[in-house]
Amino acid sequence: MVAVAKEEKKTSGFGRRLRELRKAAGLTLEQLGERAEMAYQAIARLERQEREPTWPTAIKLAEALGVSVADFHKPIGEAPVESDPLPDPKPPTKRGKK
Repeated sequence: MVAVAKEEKKTSGFGRRLRELRKAAGLTLEQLGERAEMAYQAIARLERQEREPTWPTAIKLAEALGVSVADFHKPIGEAPVESDPLPDPKPPTKRGKK
């Protein structure tokens, strides 16, 4: 029998930092998804480091969390840069009828 080593994915650590910033903001995956206008499942995949974000996605998440994109590159446990609080997300609009 031949032993096969699992190939380790090299990740940026974005997902771990995203989870830390989300929890520090007191948000659930669903709440962050609403604020970022993303599916919460997509955010969960990022947090589990199954995917790496695109630049527009990183910007949307930073804005939704009220942090700088640079905060995703800071070491785990380091406080984010203070920024202006974001307003509550817009209520859903009704489509179809004019």
